[in-house]
This record gives sequence, structure tokens and C-alpha cells, in this order.
Amino acid sequence: MERLKQRLDNYNKALQNILETKDEYIKSPNKFMMMALIQSFEICFELSWKIQKDYLKYQGLDVAGPRDAIKQSFSGNIICNGDLWLEMLESRNMSTHLYDEARMKDISDKISAHYIPEFISLKKQIESRI
Repeated sequence: MERLKQRLDNYNKALQNILETKDEYIKSPNKFMMMALIQSFEICFELSWKIQKDYLKYQGLDVAGPRDAIKQSFSGNIICNGDLWLEMLESRNMSTHLYDEARMKDISDKISAHYIPEFISLKKQIESRI
């Protein structure tokens, strides 16, 4: 439980960072802000699947990786939109190899419109359960 609380604290900090970065990106949607938003997303996503893994472990379930954590979290009603979370995983995997500004823009827009609300929802679900 202690590890889960520590991970939640780190996740909350990452979530605050991505929210601040999103605000700056909206004010000034340039290449550098896109890069900052994508980097914040990568960090937040990494912590999000690990907090899912820690919570599932606390519940007695073993998780192999992010895809497994997402599937088990969806099955356990920790997350509501499993397909979107799998899309987030794909975006995270693609984002580490982005060199095309149009693709960076597409992912940045998805982060702002769809992914951040999922991060917030996960935060609320985990906090309500521990």
C-alpha cells in the first residue's frame, strides 16, 4: 500500500505538470510546446500504467506490462474506456519516434482533448479506492 501511495503522489505531480503544459500549449501551439506536451504525456502515461499495476497488485493480481495493466484495469472498472487507453499506449510508443511535425500535432491534440481527461479519471478512481 505504501508503494501505491508513493506512486499516486508522483502521478499527481505528473498530472499537474501535464495540465500546466497543456495550458501553455493552448496559448502558444508551437513546435517546442508540442514537444513539451508530448514529453509530459510520456511521463504521465508511464506513471499511469504503473499505478494501475500497483493497485492491481494490491488487489492480488499480477500484471506483466502496460497492455496487461490496461486490460485488467478495464475488467476491474478502474478505467472506463479500454480502447482509448490502448490508443494512448500506441501514441506513447509512437511518440518516442516522432520526427514529423504533423504527427506531433495530431498526438498533441489527442493529448489535450482525450488523454488528459482519462488521466484525471484514473486519479479519481484510484483515490476513491485507497
